[in-house]
Amino acid sequence: MEFVFTPSWEAVVYWTTTVLWLAEFLVVRSGSRGEQRGGAATFWLLVGALLLTLGVTGALYHLRIGNVSPVVQTVWRSAALALYGAGVALRYWSLATLGPWFSRTVRVAADQELVSTGPYRLLRHPLYLGLLLIGAGISAVMGNVPGVVIAAAVLGAVINHRMAEEERLLEETLGARYREWKRTRWRFVPFVF
Repeated sequence: MEFVFTPSWEAVVYWTTTVLWLAEFLVVRSGSRGEQRGGAATFWLLVGALLLTLGVTGALYHLRIGNVSPVVQTVWRSAALALYGAGVALRYWSLATLGPWFSRTVRVAADQELVSTGPYRLLRHPLYLGLLLIGAGISAVMGNVPGVVIAAAVLGAVINHRMAEEERLLEETLGARYREWKRTRWRFVPFVF
């Protein structure tokens, strides 16, 4: 992880990606359309899960438990930075597509538009996939294999809980219209799940 503090193309990519991702929280405001029906607790659960997994990965890295070999480190790091960048890009694409319908908490309105463009042509939850790629990507950047597995498992479980909560509320509010929209899209990973 020391590379982030040395002048290199990898450090530039890492810090640029990190600034872009964190800027999301300053630039993109949560929409106020619809009634807030939940999600505040799971938002903080997601934040906590991300911080926890990054802390565990960092500890494992510094204890040298499961670190990648120096032989493959450059290739590993390049792939990790690509994963991290893909997560940030997918989040921004999804946010731009959702526009005013985006909310950090779960908000549902009876007249809610079900967005079917951009990443929502294939996926029901591209923002959450982006978050999983970010968490796994940052853990991978640290160069610790068990940390990546832990990050994917913990974040995946919390994200799955959040998706279930969101889908339940959408189905309760929008009924058959949501069920039909949902039927034609992958939940999380295109062509897999």
